[in-house]
Amino acid sequence: MTIAEKTSADIVLFAPSGPPREGPARSGLEIITQEAPQVFPMLSEFSLKSESDSPFPWLAGSDEFQARRFSRLFRASSVKMLWAVRGGYGILRWLDRVDWDGLVSENAPLVAGFSDVTCLHAALNRIGVKTLHAPMLCTLENTDAPSRKALWDFFLTGTLPELSGERIVADGGTVTGRLSGGNLATLCHLVGTPWEPVWKDSIIVLEDVNEPIYRIDRMLSHLLQSGRLKSVNAIVLGEFSCTGAEAGELDALFEDRLGGLGVPVAAGFPVGHGSRNMPLMLGGVYELEAGILRPLGSSLSD
Repeated sequence: MTIAEKTSADIVLFAPSGPPREGPARSGLEIITQEAPQVFPMLSEFSLKSESDSPFPWLAGSDEFQARRFSRLFRASSVKMLWAVRGGYGILRWLDRVDWDGLVSENAPLVAGFSDVTCLHAALNRIGVKTLHAPMLCTLENTDAPSRKALWDFFLTGTLPELSGERIVADGGTVTGRLSGGNLATLCHLVGTPWEPVWKDSIIVLEDVNEPIYRIDRMLSHLLQSGRLKSVNAIVLGEFSCTGAEAGELDALFEDRLGGLGVPVAAGFPVGHGSRNMPLMLGGVYELEAGILRPLGSSLSD
């Protein structure tokens, strides 16, 4: 069943991390009305005003408010999708206030977003709930047309695209696994917590933005030395934007840090904080073959 077929339900826009930004939010709503008018009626009412007193200006709400709202919306039978308005920082603060075991449901809504939403992806994937790594309302204005079209196609038909990497760092043949991962910095901060992603037998997606290349080196080294990458089936590298790296430096770093794992590693996928940000079903089964990442089975039910 597709999101569009669930016509009695809402796509609820929520801000789990940073406060909404009026300009990008309104631009996102305008893009939806122009490009996907069938989707717009499914959106719940959304206010740019804060719904709760926040202890700090970089947070959309207090920890107790965010955890309570997320839990309530996740359990609401009328909600079929929770779509993050924006990322920023904040979700890590309230993860411990959610009863994750109590959230498991056959009719769980699909949580969509990227960046700091990686926290929710990881926590939900751990309890068997799939999530959508995808553009958010406030990033639509900076997302390219093919990525937006792929998102509307998913909303309306339930189909997800096959994606190609631009280069192969290490070729280990064809592998399958459940897709996991997201933003590299956020994933590193989840290591050692109860909400870190499922590493074993997974195809791990990594991407980031505004991280100098030495920090990317440090984070990859952290994941290596913590043993987290030893049990993965493959690694898919999305866009690493605004690193300040010279031409070829990132490729050399990926080869140095990841090339000796003995698993396929492919880079340059259209996923991340750049203009290219194709939707991916985290927790869904994918196949990686010769730099091609393709979903297997039904995106919402496999």
